[in-house]
Amino acid sequence: MFDHSALETAFRNLSYMTGNTWLAWLPVLLYEAMHDRRHALPATAVIVFGGAGAALVRLRDASPLTAIVVAVALALAAAAWLAFARRGATWARVLAILAIVAFTPNAPYVLTDTYHFQQDVRATGMPAGGIFLLAAEYAVFLVVAASAWIVILDRGRDLLVERRPRWPRLAILTLVSLVSAFGIYLGRIVRLNSWDPIGHSGRVGDAISTAVTHAGPMAFTFVWAAVILVVGAVGLTFVRRTHATRIRGRQLVAPLIGCVFAALLAGGTIVGRVYEAYGVVTPHPSRHTIVLCLVASVVVGAVAGGWLVSHLGVARASEGAAASAFVLPVLGVALVWAASTMWWAQYRGLCHFGPAFNDRGDRCAYAQKRPL
Repeated sequence: MFDHSALETAFRNLSYMTGNTWLAWLPVLLYEAMHDRRHALPATAVIVFGGAGAALVRLRDASPLTAIVVAVALALAAAAWLAFARRGATWARVLAILAIVAFTPNAPYVLTDTYHFQQDVRATGMPAGGIFLLAAEYAVFLVVAASAWIVILDRGRDLLVERRPRWPRLAILTLVSLVSAFGIYLGRIVRLNSWDPIGHSGRVGDAISTAVTHAGPMAFTFVWAAVILVVGAVGLTFVRRTHATRIRGRQLVAPLIGCVFAALLAGGTIVGRVYEAYGVVTPHPSRHTIVLCLVASVVVGAVAGGWLVSHLGVARASEGAAASAFVLPVLGVALVWAASTMWWAQYRGLCHFGPAFNDRGDRCAYAQKRPL
């Protein structure tokens, strides 16, 4: 059922998905390491070993001895830093707060990885098995990684809003979403990393000044700010419902994965049409594949959606199943179309409405349409 290319693609994705998930949860881990004695040691362990693993991956072209020495040194430095932060050292806590701010955009950043989903589906030739496999992989990744965005907002609400009830919550959420969306532009389009403000501050400053004076980057920022604002608002509503119904948030993970899986199944069937609309030659899924994916999307969406709303106590399971069976396939098609449009904006539109763009060999000289 699964062809070789789909399995290869899914296996290759594991490295970047693991890294992006760790980066998404890093602000939460830093917060827990400093503020919660029960979770301080596990959070510190994940930060330390995750950072060491990231260093090994980044230094894969260096000698094994160099990579190991750097990874161990980084792990020891991170452990010492967090130990000082927990003891109240001002410099360590300031660095931790700056790190939380710098790495926070990595959490909503994972929402843009649907961009890779539509590329991967296209690359496999779009067999039914490939769409099923990639939809399942991306569903798990997106729910687990994007959940960090909800947790960050919930922790921030406790710190900023609950202690200052006069602050309008929507205004704060909107501001945080705008800043995070701009960070997503710097990461996704300009290809900056969260640690670049330390090592390449001049480059970061130039990128920011260029972006704020061009329409393309600002349009990108406002569109994705709206997306992550909606995701954040819905996620915080879920959090409030879990408190009201006294259920644990982890109980929602499985139905949420099912909902995203159903949406991606439906979205995967239009990848060929979307690319064709943008002038790129690509295969199309067979009629049998489209029917199979859409039927599975409706069935899985109905089951997962009914389960989700019944857990949240907002409606009966039958009502949630009926609504989800219709809404999730439509949402998946819209999501994949939006992701494909982001690809077009990145490699086409920003060339006309933004600064000169050059990434991975794709330049702004794309005046004619041709396959990538």
